[in-house]
Amino acid sequence: MVPPQEQYAFIPYLVVEKTYEFRVFGVNLAGRGEPSDTSPPVCIKPTRGYCAFELAYIGYRVPTTL
Repeated sequence: MVPPQEQYAFIPYLVVEKTYEFRVFGVNLAGRGEPSDTSPPVCIKPTRGYCAFELAYIGYRVPTTL
């Protein structure tokens, strides 16, 4: 879960060169809301400065308002 004031959720351990799609939904005292539409596909790309082991699994910041 992400606190309401946060605009991004960090998703760790994603595989480099794999494509992901994301959905978000809200939760409050009334319960869970409907999920958002699916995000456009995101292909995880390595960034400079990672060693070989770290390139296998990196994280991605997903906007909480898709």
